[in-house]
Amino acid sequence: MYIVSVRKSKGIAVIQVEFEGHILRFPLTKKSCIGLGQYMFERGQHSWLYSSTIDYPKEVKPSFRYDIRELMMEGYKKAYGDFSGVQEKRIGDYEIRGNKYVSIAINVKNPKDSHCFDINPDVGNDNAFIRACSWFED
Repeated sequence: MYIVSVRKSKGIAVIQVEFEGHILRFPLTKKSCIGLGQYMFERGQHSWLYSSTIDYPKEVKPSFRYDIRELMMEGYKKAYGDFSGVQEKRIGDYEIRGNKYVSIAINVKNPKDSHCFDINPDVGNDNAFIRACSWFED
């Protein structure tokens, strides 16, 4: 279970995450709150608990005027969008659809002629959609 709270650590306002015996602390900033939402997505966390201190960050850092829950959701949605953002492109007879992680190219005249692409770091490619498109471009 992940528990998110706001507190002071060594005199600095932080957003803290406790999980599986670990404690992570990030400076209490807008950027850190968004980054924490991205971190939760990347860790495969779809739910977490908030301490009541999340609702009152001004008690720890008076200048902080943001809603931490909204910032974390913004980061979570951004990470989700980066992961699932489907792109489409037509090259010749091939309809290519996919994202950074996996893409498929289907020949619209012969659907049995299809090709699947994933990330291939061995050839220096970290984007499956770009890899699929480059396969069919002249």
